[in-house]
Parts: sequence; structure tokens; C-alpha cells
Amino acid sequence: MGIVKNRKGELNMPRTRKPYRLYKARYGETVDGKKTGNVKESYNWYVSFRDNLQIERTLKALPDKSTSEHIAKNICGIVNLNSANQPLSPELRKFIDSQPRKLREQLAEWGILDANTNAGFEPLVMGQEEKNKHSQTKRFVVTGGHLFHWQKSMAVNERTSHHITESVAKAVRVIHGCQFITPSDINGEIFKNWLSELRTAGKGINAINGYICSFKAFTRWLLKTGRLSQNPLQYAQPLKKTEKERPRRALTMDEVNLLITKTLTAEPHHGLTGYERCLVYRLALNTGLRYNEIYTLQRKDFILSGEWPCVSIQPQNAKNRKPDELPLSPELVNELVSYFRENPAMPQTKAFSSMWKDSGAKMIKADLETAKITYKTEDGVADFHSLRHTFCTLLAKAGVMPQVAQKLMRHCDVNLTMGFYTHLGHSDKAKALANLPKIELQKETKTGTCYTVENSIANSIENPTKIHKNTPKSSKGDVCEVTNKENVTPCKTNELQEVTAIRPTGFGPVTYGLEIRCSIQLSYGRYNS
Repeated sequence: MGIVKNRKGELNMPRTRKPYRLYKARYGETVDGKKTGNVKESYNWYVSFRDNLQIERTLKALPDKSTSEHIAKNICGIVNLNSANQPLSPELRKFIDSQPRKLREQLAEWGILDANTNAGFEPLVMGQEEKNKHSQTKRFVVTGGHLFHWQKSMAVNERTSHHITESVAKAVRVIHGCQFITPSDINGEIFKNWLSELRTAGKGINAINGYICSFKAFTRWLLKTGRLSQNPLQYAQPLKKTEKERPRRALTMDEVNLLITKTLTAEPHHGLTGYERCLVYRLALNTGLRYNEIYTLQRKDFILSGEWPCVSIQPQNAKNRKPDELPLSPELVNELVSYFRENPAMPQTKAFSSMWKDSGAKMIKADLETAKITYKTEDGVADFHSLRHTFCTLLAKAGVMPQVAQKLMRHCDVNLTMGFYTHLGHSDKAKALANLPKIELQKETKTGTCYTVENSIANSIENPTKIHKNTPKSSKGDVCEVTNKENVTPCKTNELQEVTAIRPTGFGPVTYGLEIRCSIQLSYGRYNS
């Protein structure tokens, strides 16, 4: 096939056919049901193209031609990527998110968008409110939408039920408060304004940060699963904590002994007898376990026989999601053995089966009142988690190495162990100073007469023409100290030197000028060599 040229001798370049056709629909004008013969064009432009199945599709675009052509080019790009089984580019995802909902629904109906992109057009949450039978309060039950799938994803990742419930509840409140319907409706400014309204209404900083963290986790999941082209809350940061958190204090040994003694004979409450609560407190003081970790312990988790009795922490019940084994003291082992022997049960049952959930603070507060121990002092409050602070403080007072205390507390940072959970008072500082070695003053033994600068000057005034040549001098010219006067050899006549005058003395250091410059020695004479 030869080269084709036009009449002017120019090459005829082959025309590239567009994969779409942009046109306006034409129709005949009718008046009172009669055709007038006039032809009119539609107000909007139409785009005609073929999808990945080679089916011709016609889409109603916008009145502006350039914008309609931009829509046609991007749709053809989506079709080409779907034909090649390739994911959409970030630019095409932004294009889809910016289009009206009807246009996106039409593309999803034709199968032009993939499953993940189609899911992005679903509502964020679907559900209904239900009344609690016991408290008569309403709660929103999620039954569908993206939030329902996120809830299932957290369950697969072995998040705790409490964490899942709290995160979903906060996300539901954000969606309803900001009136977000689909993922593309999520806007950072609207979310920020809603939080400012809550803050103005009196919500605390911790509550505001809880909404931010929960909803940001939800948007990150939407981005990860391809339901969002970009995270609109990427730069949303938690508020700085200016409010003082509730500080906790460590119990003293007198308070610990009094609490255990009074609890042992106290009346049952919060599902446990006095003896059972005493075992729970001793277990927390011996291992530093949290209330929820003790609540989820089973009989099989206690290894009370062998050389090293311990209690095993399952990863799904630990805060750091890591398994661990904590040693037990012999006294506590004997108490647990007798308790399990008197109350036989299956290994899969809970160690304290009648223990109430999320009631540790109220339980220990009632026992502190019975023992007449102050709940809140200047150092902080004494709730159930204070037993963990007490355990760490007792380890520090016993001289346990920081690395060992960190392992027993199951912390990832030793600064958290020694700086936050260890509470030391003035008595501990005084005991530490008492252990330092004492500084003793040694008595000085006098072995001779000291020759000072004043003595040498006085001798020079009495005998102005004789100065001992072998008198030791420092680098500054001062006479050094002689430790033993008896060992000083007597002066000889040939070792003396004559001076014509005594140079004046003052507070400044002794200096000797050069021979060629005007010096104080030139005015009062020089030493003869």
C-alpha cells in the first residue's frame, strides 16, 4: 500500500475514530398535537459508546459540550480498564465521586463499574432503632450498609466486642449528625463543624477525640477496600488534652492490709462474696491484672502445680493482644487451690463465674468505704486500676530491676512503667538517701612547719640581703609548703645571692618583665645571677 497524498502533495494522515459519539437529540415540534414541521434539538448532550461487552449504550450528559465530552472520555477510559481487568486510576475514581448520583447508578446498572466501586454507592448505614427491655432506652441496630461490613471486618480481626460496639455507635452518631448518606458525601469540613458544635454544647475533649478516632478508622477501611478514592479525614487530628485526667494513686501497705482484712468478712455484693472479692484483690495485687482480664479468666488458665505456678493470659483477653504467663506467690496459690477445691467446676468455666462485668470501680469503692479508707486524696483516686499502680509501686520499693518490672506489667515502654505507674513519696526518697555511704572527715596529721608566702616576706624584710636559693617555689613564684622542717638542709654561704632591694608585693601575681622593656623590676633592681 503506497503513501496517499492530497492535491497539494501533503500526506493524508489516517483519522483516529473516537470511541464515543457526542450529539444532541433532534425531534419534531408539535403544537396542540399537530406537527409543525420544525425540528428542535435537545437541551442536553448525549453520549453514545460501547461497553466492555460491545453493547451500545446511550447516556444523557450535561448542557455544556466540553463538560459532556470530558464525561465521555472518562467513561471510555473506565470501559477500557474493565476490559483489561485493571483497577481504576485515582483520577478516574475522583471523577466518579464527583458525578451526580443518577449517573453513577446508571453506570453501575450497566456493569461498567466493578464490585468495589459499586459498593461505594451503597448507603453508609442501614438499620433501625430498638428499645432495650431492661432500661427502656433506644439504641440503633446496624443491619446493612458499609458500617455493617466494617463491623464484620473488625470481628474477623479479633477485636473485642466492647471495642466493636463503641466504635460502631460513635460512627453511627457521626453519620446521622453530619447527614452523610454515601461514602462520597463524607466531607472533612462538615465533620469539623459538627465536632465544634458538640464542643460548644459542653462535650469533653476525650469524647471528641473518640469520635475522631472511630470515624477516621472507618474512612481508612473505606479507602482500603476501594469504596473511597481518597480519605477526606486524612488530616483530621485529635484535640490536645488540656483537661486534667483523673489521676490514680497507689495504696500503702497499711491500706492494702486493711482492705484485705475488712473485705474478707464483708457482705456479698456485685455478685461476689467477701472471700471471693478478697481473692480478686489479691490476684490483682500479685499480678497487676486488669479487671476485664480477671473477669475473662477461666479455670484452665491457672497452672497451680509444678515448680513455677502461674496464670496464663489469652491474647483475645489481653490489652496488647499477646499471650503471657504471670507467676503467682505461694500464699496466693494455696488460697486458689482451696477455693477451686471447694467450688468444683469445668475447666472452661470462668474462675469467678458470678463476677459482674464492668463493675470493678464500684465494687472496690464499696469495700474501701467499709474499711474506712479514703477513696480520693490529693494524690488521686483509688479505683480498681489503682491495684495495678500499687503492684508496680511495690515492685519498685522492693528493688526490682526496671526491665523485670516492665515484663511483669506487660508494657512496651519502660518509661510508662517507671514514670506513670510507679508512685514514690518523700519517705522513699529519704530511705534512698539513708542507704548512701556516709562521708567521714579524716583528721590531718601535722608533720612539720608550713612555709607560707607571708612567712617568706617577713623573713625577707628582716634579712633583706639574703634569700635562700633552694626554697621551693610554685609556677607562680609563691613559696611552696614544706612538710618537714627538720629535713631542710641548712643554707650555705655560696648558695646565697645578693639583692639590692625588695620588690613591692601586692595582690596581683608575681611577674617578671624582660630586660628590654620598662618593668617594675627595673625600678627596684634586678636579681644578680
